[in-house]
Amino acid sequence: MASFLEALAKQRVWHWLEESKGYTVDGEVNIGTGRIDLLAESPSGEIIGVELKRASEFGLDRDVYAQTHRYIDSGALDQLYFAAPDADKLGTNPESDPVDQMSIRAISYRLAAGVDEGWYTPSEVITHIRDAISADFLAYSLEHRTVEDLIRQLLDRSPEDNEPISLDEAAQGLRRTRLPEELGVIHVPIEKNGSKSDFSSLLTPGDGPTPSIIRDAEPVYAGDDTTGQISPTEEPWVRHHIWTHFGGIPEAHIPNDLDSDTPTRPIDILAFEGDIDPTAAVETPESNTVIGVEAKGESSFRGSRKTEQLEQFLATETLSKLYLAVPTTLSERAVAFLEQHELDTVGVITVDDTGGVDIAREARYQTPKYDGYLENHHERKVGYGDLEFPWLEPVSNLYLTEEEAERVEHPDPVAYAKPIIESADLDASAGSWLDIDDWTGSDRTEDEFTKERVRYYLLRGEKAGPYLLDSDVDQDEIMGGYTRLALEWFEDTSEPGLKLNFGGGSWVGGYLWFTGESIQKLLTVLLNITDLNGATIRGQGKVIDLATFPIRGDSEHLRLQGRFGEEDLLELDIRSLVDEGEDDEILEMDLGTGRKLA
Repeated sequence: MASFLEALAKQRVWHWLEESKGYTVDGEVNIGTGRIDLLAESPSGEIIGVELKRASEFGLDRDVYAQTHRYIDSGALDQLYFAAPDADKLGTNPESDPVDQMSIRAISYRLAAGVDEGWYTPSEVITHIRDAISADFLAYSLEHRTVEDLIRQLLDRSPEDNEPISLDEAAQGLRRTRLPEELGVIHVPIEKNGSKSDFSSLLTPGDGPTPSIIRDAEPVYAGDDTTGQISPTEEPWVRHHIWTHFGGIPEAHIPNDLDSDTPTRPIDILAFEGDIDPTAAVETPESNTVIGVEAKGESSFRGSRKTEQLEQFLATETLSKLYLAVPTTLSERAVAFLEQHELDTVGVITVDDTGGVDIAREARYQTPKYDGYLENHHERKVGYGDLEFPWLEPVSNLYLTEEEAERVEHPDPVAYAKPIIESADLDASAGSWLDIDDWTGSDRTEDEFTKERVRYYLLRGEKAGPYLLDSDVDQDEIMGGYTRLALEWFEDTSEPGLKLNFGGGSWVGGYLWFTGESIQKLLTVLLNITDLNGATIRGQGKVIDLATFPIRGDSEHLRLQGRFGEEDLLELDIRSLVDEGEDDEILEMDLGTGRKLA
């Protein structure tokens, strides 16, 4: 299911709870044991939680089972519902819900380990589980056996490396391998195969088929927890009431104007005046409009990200109008912000604590130029992403980044790459090791630059990650497996720069960056790696050094971002594996610590 269909289902359930049930609703509310999609308060004061999922996820994702029980156990809810466009698959009887068989097996193996260690006997296990777990669950049929039969069979086996588990912990874990019996289910009709008129009604609040409860929720224990609070000044509230006012596609897909592995970026609301096909706004703009709205709340208004977002939305030339939506409390700040950053074409919409919407500053109309973009060599329609409808017209004008345009112009990658490879001849003696020492350092740090392009690769290797949880590796040991490499290109320096980030995040691996001639020499080394032993390239950055890392002390100054602490001059060793590597291994890279990272 396209991501925006789930977001659309959320908006439709929210609107239905408000209009049909008279509830006060908010979204993405922290209830202490997690952030739930919708929190609703009934006129009588009952607190109802609603989580949006695809029904197919109920039987596939073990985290869903644990998530529902965490919500039930929060003490913040009187009732809990799951809502989904395909919720009718679950049916009305909770006894027919699928169970998480893999987790049942894992718990049973740990019980078997407890039997081997003499913690308890098999008969004590079964007696305790029968007392703690419902008979219906233990009798649930797994092909040719019941849940209880499976547990009995696995008690005779104890695979290596299984830690024993207490009987109480096992019973709690088993309860979390199926959905709670108290869980209610809401079906949200989202018909993808209907007519254009049918889909238009889904984008219009109050139109189209309404959600319905197909399984009533049973009361759960609600304590005095007041964690879950409705916040009419935060982003979910603003976003929903903008959708209620305009309708349209929530979390819509529009082109990413940056050269990136991700061809799209989301915009909170993409609404239409006239035709719901964005091609109409390109071809007949006098009668059709595409309206983009980016919502911010009091918590998310701070920072510079909204400046970049609005500038990038405008750069795609896919919108007739663009608005920044904020709570009424931020109206003056929002207008001043747009004036300060010379975003003259962007308007401001405000939402008050009753859901009322007002246009504080009108957006300036611009004729949209593009109605589509490329994704994995497929043409996509603005707003709709990978959803294809027979009533959508073919894309009339495709938005392309410089890189995509180059790819379209040169569809044969081999022919395109050949002259680049041939021009990179080092004329170095075979088997030599190059020492590239052009980098003298910079007093600026990598976080001061805007990354114009980012590419991600998954490498086989090792990394330092002192805060990663791995039962087989101590915190002060290097972790094996795989390492993510992010190549980040930036141009707001005297010369273009390149950052190689091994690991990702604040506490994994390390990075180095350099500019100018060093980049060209790195490319030349990689293109000639079959003839070289390798090379050393110098740059500046940071690495996690496990020998000195204060795992239980203050480590903030060691965060892997330039604004924390100081960057060091580092060496990246690239060694050829052409003659000795296994399978398709070509090279290995080593950053800073003498440990392989790739």
